Amino acid sequence: FFYDQYPLLYAEMFAYSMAAADLDLPHTLVNDLFTGCMTHWPRSDSVETVAASAQRFIDAFDSSTEDVILSSGGTKSCFGSDMIPPPLLHYCQRYPFRLNDGQWRVLAKRRVAHDTLDCDHDEALLPWQDEGKEPSPRGFKRDREEYWHVLGVCAVVRGVAYAKRIGCASLA
Repeated sequence: FFYDQYPLLYAEMFAYSMAAADLDLPHTLVNDLFTGCMTHWPRSDSVETVAASAQRFIDAFDSSTEDVILSSGGTKSCFGSDMIPPPLLHYCQRYPFRLNDGQWRVLAKRRVAHDTLDCDHDEALLPWQDEGKEPSPRGFKRDREEYWHVLGVCAVVRGVAYAKRIGCASLA
């Protein structure tokens, strides 16, 4: 059933498994943890709880790049104290969302620069303008899915910034 809907996902994982086996990469088998895309996770959180966490990230775009990437905070800084972050994040799709001015932004894994984690790559990973969508009119409303898209982008952006800051500092 899943293969019929997501054949490329299984091809990607099969290729990874074969490459990991060929390179003798160590692995730890975990039998009791499953996660798919983090959109809508967990379902028990109210839309207000999700919205409050997402809105803090959206508001950061009105300030500065450092407020957006919050390199000292990492992924957990995306989730308010009333939310428990997922134990594992799986970044599996493109995540479109709107800024406060109605402009669309998007982050998609197939368009991220391959050298994003390189220490000599100075440019922060930020969502880019989604040129395929017209800006929303004043007074637009976000739904639960869009708020989860925001949290997905926040987790990737801040996780990358944090990993890069820690990793590159250890190499200096």
